[in-house]
Amino acid sequence: LDEFWRDRYLGRRDRIALNANFFFLFQDSPLGQVERAAQLTASTVAFKATIDDETLPAAEQRGRPLSMHQNRFLFSATRIPGDPRDTSRNPYSPEWPGPSRERHVVVLHRGALIRLDVIDPDGRPYTAEELAAALREVLREGPGDGVGALTSKARAEWAASRAALIDAGNAEVLDELERALFCVVLEDGTPESPLAAADRLLHGDAANRWFDKAVSLVVFADGRAGINGEHCNLDGTTIVAYLD
Repeated sequence: LDEFWRDRYLGRRDRIALNANFFFLFQDSPLGQVERAAQLTASTVAFKATIDDETLPAAEQRGRPLSMHQNRFLFSATRIPGDPRDTSRNPYSPEWPGPSRERHVVVLHRGALIRLDVIDPDGRPYTAEELAAALREVLREGPGDGVGALTSKARAEWAASRAALIDAGNAEVLDELERALFCVVLEDGTPESPLAAADRLLHGDAANRWFDKAVSLVVFADGRAGINGEHCNLDGTTIVAYLD
């Protein structure tokens, strides 16, 4: 199914927001927004470490081991718009051998894109408490330009917009975003119901999303949280194992 998979997802030309990306709404937590975002981030970094050092237990079905290959597309994986077909930028590739050694995520808040290191220069993951302190500083930042809304365009249109961004001198910024381990989205609003939360996780404010990123953790003002995921290299079983 490999060739079918690439054509089915990378070949589609409509917008991936709503039409292809998927979401999960997590169980409620007593934690507030900053604390929950920090805990989810720290836990995700710890999960990535088990993939990198191959200590993650093999998935099984009816007593038989399943392929773990798709776990390689969870972190530092980004869909790149193209015309007539998209591509996928990710580690474990000829251009990027081995696991991602990136130390940062990108936090989105009020349309701003902010780099946040989650691993120190010596390779030590920052604690949830340290991450929470950094996220509080992020919340004090002013609003951004909402450039993430471009990722909600139809793919050929987004490819043209991305080329224009690069021509305008944004290549290094895009590179840093595309290499980031994952995104953390902080929302100002509080959904009124699980259905409203699901709608926000599926599409939300496009100016505060980067729909091309494989994993985007979304945390609302009341601590409710979920995930928006990009589908081109991942199926549900891989994501569910990570979320569990």
